Amino acid sequence: MRTHIAKSLQTRCQAISTALEAYNKAAIELDPPAPTLDWSRIPHYTFLEDFQILRNSDRDIREKPWAKALNREMMKKYQRIKRAREEVIRCNVE
Repeated sequence: MRTHIAKSLQTRCQAISTALEAYNKAAIELDPPAPTLDWSRIPHYTFLEDFQILRNSDRDIREKPWAKALNREMMKKYQRIKRAREEVIRCNVE
């Protein structure tokens, strides 16, 4: 799983690198300064709760319904069922 995530991150390297630089600049300017991130730690983050920076924001997105592991799993299952129904219809046409 981590390998897959690391490969996906590498394909989006430039955008993530730009966002990381912007975050680090903003983190240093805060009073007190927030912890900065370095690129070597990013591929090891696999879940939302791994990002310490999300806890210090004015809105805690970890409490959003889409951030809960059970809800994400249910959405995956819902999407699989939806695609399976579409596949059945497509197979019946062919």
